[in-house]
Amino acid sequence: MRTDRRPPRDGLARSHGAGSPDPDSRDAVSRDAVPSVALAVTLAAGGAAAWVLGEHLLSAPLRVLGGLLVAATAVPIVLAVVGGHRRRVIALAVAVAAALATTGIPALMHRPGPVRGTEIDGLAPLGPDDQAVSVPRASSAGTATTSGSSAGSASGPSAILVRRADGAAQLVAPDGSSVTDLGAAAGDVAALTADARYVVVVHDGATRIAPVDDPGSARTVHGRPIAVVEDVLVVRACADSLCEERGIDLSAEPPTGSGADADGDPLWAVDVDPGAPAAASEGEPLTPGAPGRPVEDVGRATGMLPAAIVRPATGQGWFWVDPATGFWEGRLIAPDDAACTAVAPASFDDAGRTAPVLGVCTAADGAVTVSAHAGGAPLWESDPSPAGELAVRAERGRVLAAGPLADGTETQLVLTEARAAWTVPGGGRLAGDGPYAAQLGLDGAVTVYVTADGEAFAADIATGATIWDTRVGDDAAPLRGSLEHGTAVLIDDAPRTSALAPAAARRLRVVTDDGRESVRQDAVRAPTDVRPVADGRALVVDGDRVVLVGP
Repeated sequence: MRTDRRPPRDGLARSHGAGSPDPDSRDAVSRDAVPSVALAVTLAAGGAAAWVLGEHLLSAPLRVLGGLLVAATAVPIVLAVVGGHRRRVIALAVAVAAALATTGIPALMHRPGPVRGTEIDGLAPLGPDDQAVSVPRASSAGTATTSGSSAGSASGPSAILVRRADGAAQLVAPDGSSVTDLGAAAGDVAALTADARYVVVVHDGATRIAPVDDPGSARTVHGRPIAVVEDVLVVRACADSLCEERGIDLSAEPPTGSGADADGDPLWAVDVDPGAPAAASEGEPLTPGAPGRPVEDVGRATGMLPAAIVRPATGQGWFWVDPATGFWEGRLIAPDDAACTAVAPASFDDAGRTAPVLGVCTAADGAVTVSAHAGGAPLWESDPSPAGELAVRAERGRVLAAGPLADGTETQLVLTEARAAWTVPGGGRLAGDGPYAAQLGLDGAVTVYVTADGEAFAADIATGATIWDTRVGDDAAPLRGSLEHGTAVLIDDAPRTSALAPAAARRLRVVTDDGRESVRQDAVRAPTDVRPVADGRALVVDGDRVVLVGP
């Protein structure tokens, strides 16, 4: 049987060369891409949903899941598009890179670091009984002389005096760039002057005084300090049951010599009774019935020296003393009575005028009456406070009182130059906001409260006007804060604006007395301790670091 082998006709049969794709193979690839694309679309949709829901609910697990699902869409797409035996490695590498881009890097970007500021080298963390003393800029801008001009001034923010519980003391530069050990020990008194221009250390009956910007150039004067008025240091020195007060001109060239000769010629010298007390200092608690303070305790409680001289006259009472002559002048401030005392100011108003000298008298029933004087002339006199057992202190020429009244009711009262009557600090704002979660502080200018619904505000104690207010969250329980030296510090939970932001982050805010927020930053953990410092600054203890924050 013959088999007819004919060549195929052109167009009926085709041969496939090495460079021509196989239709069956191409169809197979297309069929493999369909489920890969479907899987990628499913992963992307699920990831997007989890991403959006996680951000809406601020849920970190949902947000991370969404990012990983979105990153996983790269795997089926790469497997479908890339050929070769390494396509699985390539797909895995692309997925990891996408996961880092969608989850890892954003998480790192939202994680706050430690507290930012000037880390102070050479300053150990402050203990609970240590003090940080500073002076608001209005007080450090200089003092008004009798002619109305301004005496020398400390430009910019004041230095910071750190007083340790064991008696040691260090002076920190205003910008935190240096720390000077003042050589103080237990029993010594370290203090700033009211204008922040000088720092003093009282040791063994002698006063060592130096400019704050050059603490190494100290001079030592025999006697204990009573006050520093402009450039006049007033000291009291006793020997052989005789005492005198002397005015030392700090602007004059210090003499050379040793012992008492190193004091030089004083501006004036006045004999005083050996047992004569010193006036109480602004800022320290006033004990009802206490006539004054021992000279050894001037500046001990507050770390500030008075800016006016007040001296008792035996059998008469307390009088203002002219710093140019050392003699009494003006009207009686407070009578020579066990129930009355005088308070020497250690602050200034915005115009550079020294705060008034106060006469404080307590009646038998505990009612407190106050009179204010400037340059020996009376300014105003208050009505008696309600009777009770009130703890009283003076700040910035105002008087703050707290304690139980005669009927047992706990109260807080303030007395200012605005009116003769004692009032509740905060005025009408307190009456309108209902219960309060906390009071962060009260000084001679403002009171700071936190309402039960999580709003912090500062109110002028004289007018009751709100100076500033801010939200601290829906729950005020985690709030920490304080008010000192005209600066308020608020620490609360940092608001989470992203699901990847850590839940434990804390927010630090520092607010000046005029309502300016000088510091706002989030930290990875709560500071160990925060001390407000004048002019919108704060010393922050973060572990073993001490950081100065603020301008």
